[in-house]
Amino acid sequence: MAGRFRRWFVVGIVVLALLVCTPTQIESARWWYSPRVAAVLMLTPDQSRRIQHIYDSHRRARYTAVARCEKARADAEHAMAVGLPDEDLERALSAYAEAEAERRRVRTLMLYRMWRVLSVQQRARLEMFGKQNR
Repeated sequence: MAGRFRRWFVVGIVVLALLVCTPTQIESARWWYSPRVAAVLMLTPDQSRRIQHIYDSHRRARYTAVARCEKARADAEHAMAVGLPDEDLERALSAYAEAEAERRRVRTLMLYRMWRVLSVQQRARLEMFGKQNR
């Protein structure tokens, strides 16, 4: 049972990430409001509202994580460009890796919470939709 859940979890995250990351293939970056996606998934207005709430509730954490990641990347690039000692570069690279991991964690948590709003049938439709729109 746990293996089956894990498989669906991974598939859901990948498909949701695909949908969120390719807005040119979808009418809206907020895919839950796209008439096409809503029709394919048979989303209810309540589900769209709940997904929007999840998106909004993670907004500050996402922006903070992205800003921290961009700053850490710039700091690491600067450390390499000016030829700082290895210890300083290592600290800058570690800070960048930590910031990137936090950005991914925040995003994955948001996508997982969105995925939980969907029924099993909707998750299957989402998987098929993602495969068709790659």
